[in-house]
Order: sequence, then C-alpha cells, then structure tokens
Amino acid sequence: MSENRPPMWKLAARWAILAGIVCAVCGYVIRNLLPGAHFRSPGVLALLIAGGVLFLAGVALNLDWLWSIVRRRKFLIGVNVWAMVVLSVTLLAVANAIVAVTPQTDGWFVDVTRNRVHTLSDQTRNILKGLDRDVKVTVLLGSGRVRVGYFGSVDVSTRVADLLRLYGAASSRVKTETIDTYADKTRADKFAAQFKGNVEPDTLVVEVGDRNVQIPFRDLIEVPPMDYMTPPPEDMTPGFKGEEKLTAAVVSLTEDQQSVVYFVTGHGELGPEGAEGKALNRFSAELRRDNYKVESLNLMARKEIPADCTVLVVAGPAAAWQEAETRLLREYLDKDGKLLLLVKPRAVKGTVEGLELLLSDFNVDVADKAVVIEVYRDLLSGSSVGDVKVVVQDYAKHPITDDLANMNCFLQAACPVKSLMPEPPQGQMAMRNMPFSPYVAVELLRSSAESWGETNLTARQVKFEAGEDEKGPLPLALAITRRPLPGPGAREDVAGGPRLVVVGSTSIASDATLTQYEANRVFMMNAVNWLARKESKLGIPPSKPDRSELKAGPTGMKVILLITVVLMPLASIVTGLLVWWARRRE
Repeated sequence: MSENRPPMWKLAARWAILAGIVCAVCGYVIRNLLPGAHFRSPGVLALLIAGGVLFLAGVALNLDWLWSIVRRRKFLIGVNVWAMVVLSVTLLAVANAIVAVTPQTDGWFVDVTRNRVHTLSDQTRNILKGLDRDVKVTVLLGSGRVRVGYFGSVDVSTRVADLLRLYGAASSRVKTETIDTYADKTRADKFAAQFKGNVEPDTLVVEVGDRNVQIPFRDLIEVPPMDYMTPPPEDMTPGFKGEEKLTAAVVSLTEDQQSVVYFVTGHGELGPEGAEGKALNRFSAELRRDNYKVESLNLMARKEIPADCTVLVVAGPAAAWQEAETRLLREYLDKDGKLLLLVKPRAVKGTVEGLELLLSDFNVDVADKAVVIEVYRDLLSGSSVGDVKVVVQDYAKHPITDDLANMNCFLQAACPVKSLMPEPPQGQMAMRNMPFSPYVAVELLRSSAESWGETNLTARQVKFEAGEDEKGPLPLALAITRRPLPGPGAREDVAGGPRLVVVGSTSIASDATLTQYEANRVFMMNAVNWLARKESKLGIPPSKPDRSELKAGPTGMKVILLITVVLMPLASIVTGLLVWWARRRE
C-alpha cells in the first residue's frame, strides 16, 4: 500500500487546488461585504491572484491524477446527476420567469384559491370593458409596507402589483407604471412635481385626462375590528381593499361631471385655503386628491347655492346667519342637498345663531353652550383630570365609521350634538304617542362615560355639577337621513333625500389633527363621500389569502410528537443497523 502512496509534494499540490478556491471565494466575499471594497483593492486583488496561482499550479502538477478521476465511472455518474439537477433547476426558474411576466388572464391561469383572490369581480370587469378613455395607474412606491396598529407591518406592494396585472390584462385601456422613490428619486420627484409635490410615497395615483385620484396604501388595508372586552376572532388577517378602492376611483374619474365641494364663507367660517388655523388647508388637499373640486361660496354676495354643488361645507360659523341665507340653505336641503356642518362651542367664539330652527327641523340639537370635558387618569398622581381634549373610541355602526376600528379620533373644544327625537333602543317598539321625526339621526361619535358637558368654564375649579351639567357619554357627531318608508324591506331611498353630517367641533378637520391622527382624516373623507353618495356600493368584499391550519387536540399533539421525535429517528437507526449487518455478512 505504501508503494502506491504519492509523494508529499504531490499531496501538497492537491491541497493547493482547494486552497486556491478558498482564497478566490474569500476575495469575492470581501469585495461584496466591505464598504468601498472593489476588485482593485489590494487585499481583494491579492487573494484573487493567490487563489488563481494556487489553483492553476495544483492542477498543472496533478494532471494525471485529475484525469484518472475524470475517467472513473463513479465520477461520470455524479456529473450526470448534477447535470440533471442543474437542468431541472434551470427549467423551473425559466417556468417561473414566464409565469411572472405573463399577464394573469383566464386563458393562462386558473384561480384555485377558495376566496378567488386572484380574480377580478364581475363588477370590475364590466366597468373595465365599458371604458371609453385611457386610465393610467402609477404606483409611487416607498417602503411598500403599512403599519396597521397591533398587526405590525403589512406588505402591500406585492398585492398592488398583482392587482394591477389583473387590471391591465382585463382592459387595454388601463396603463400601469411603478416608480421607486428610493431607487429612482429623480423620476419620482419629476412625477410628484406634476401634482405640485402634493403626493406621498406608497400611493396609487389614478389619472384620467387632467383628473386624478390619489389612494394611499394605508387605505387599501381593512383591519378586523377588535373589542378588548371579548376574545378576538379566529381570523385576524387584515383584508385587502385594493380592487374596491381602485374600481371606485376609475368610476369617479370617468364620470362626465366632476363633484364640487363648496365652503361657505362670510360668517367667520374656516375657508378651504388660508393661514394655518384660519383655514382647512389639509382637508381641502385631501378632497382634491379624491377628485373633488373645491370652491368658496359667499351666500350674501352670490345669493344662491350653485346647481353643481355636491356637498356644502359650513366649518365653524362665528357670526349669525341672516334669514335670507338660511332660506337659501333650506331650499338647497329640500332639493336633496348635502350639508357638512362643523360647529364650535360658544366658549371658543362659535355659534349656530340663525340655524337653530333649520337644524331642529332635521332632528338636530346643537348644545353649543356646553363644552365636553373628558376625564383622564393622571399617570403621576393617579387622580382624575378633566380636559377639553377628547379622544373618541366609541363609534356607531355606520358607513362613515366602519373604517375606524382600532383607531382613535381626536377632538378639542367640542360641544354635544344631540338628536331632538332619538330613536328607541334597539329591540324596543316605539310608543304610539312618542314624538316622531321624519329624519333619523345616528350618533357617529361619543365621548366616554366619565365625561360631561360643562356649562360654566369661568369657575375656578371645573367639575361636574348634577342638575347643571350633562353626564356622559355624549354624542359629538350626527348623520342625518330621511326616515325610511314603513313596510317590509324598508330602507332609505338611495335615489334622493337630503343628508347632513353635524360635528360639534372644527378641530376634527384642522390641519394639525388631520396630519397627526389618521382616524380624523378617514372620518372626514368618509363623511364627504357618504354625503356625496360615493360610499362604496360596488359589493366588492376585501380579499383575504386562504389560510389552511392544522388543528390538533392534546391527543393529536402527543401522536405527532411520538411519530416525529421517537418513531422516525428510531426507524432510521434500525434501518442503518440492518444495512450494516447485511453488508458485514457479505
């Protein structure tokens, strides 16, 4: 055996081949890991040269040995196996690449998911087939993720990309584009300049002609509601509302007439644009992003409410309305008008003087003489502290508030807004002699049970006084609609009827709160869309990925543990011992 052993220098040369490969790999790794390193760096270059020299020297000195290995049958079989593995992996990669770039149409793909998450709804398909103009959808991509409260960060970019492929495949009128704000900042800045820089990363921008709608990624996620008093639902996966939002934007942009929101001025109201604290600049910008046209309206000067008015906004009047102006507003509402009224308490120089009778006809009572005091627990002293800042967590079931689950709305210096003739508690029949109003008021926002309506803010110590102050919870906002006609299946006539939203504070729409509190922005935009009858009526539910979970009880878990931890390793050991024993006897 010793006669066939190669000399030491040949063994060293064979090890040099391995050493050369190691040096070359180390040089390549260092070049990619160290900042500023490149192939011409002294250390990297030295490793690459040393690796090349050692490898080539080892091969040159062991040509006969390498040739004998190559000629062996075992080596040829191994090469054949590895060639088949590489070929299979290559074919798999090519197949996936073809799938990735192929439009996802029914002709190429079959959606086998239970919830049909990779198929557009019939409503969307019909709308896309009827397009008579081009629709451009641009994804201004940032991180591509949205933080959703307790659910952490949710990846939205992948779902958006898949959705846009479906839209592009369904209609040649839909053109899509993606701009990465980090990788291509110059292109992203140029695109944002078209909108005067008023577009944020992680936003879908839908354009039809010179009109556009901006849909932030955060609006594409639906979070399941959480009630801390009850166990959470089994499926806590956030839903994806991309198709609903995108199709609604396409419908809005392809309408022949653009919706117009008028802001009433002339009574100290907050206008659509102006100095900070004197106007609702951020709210107006959000309206324009949602394809609304925003205008100012002075009723004393114009003496009419324009026929193209979709929603009329009265934001914090500080002076009395004249009789002629009130008459114009009443005529507008009698013709199925839509009103968003934000009220300031008298303590902060607000008033509804001149509007009281009109509001009472629509079942609204604004208690502007009171200011809602919310009670909080002081973290240092542990005592209860009253504050005019109200954090709203109690919402009614309504299209305006459906998206506010797990979110807090913020109001400051608010007054109660109540129904003059409230509805009877659910499940109870109204008494025959009970006052009746032709308008139904839904309490959208409510303060906590510890709050109260303070009427004497000049006192040295502000505290609840029974008989003078009203105990909470207090309604802070109302949605008013015409009462449904009696009869089976009665509902509001969706073709007509006035709508009103009355909020006991202007701070809910201020620039600061809309920027800081996402719930405020959602509430205000939902209120306008509901007034304009643009709430989603497409019937497109949020999509959720299929989740198949293996559920096993204690006995099942013990069986799984026995099989995986005991039986499977034991079977491998026994099989190995049998093979060893069989070979030992040969």
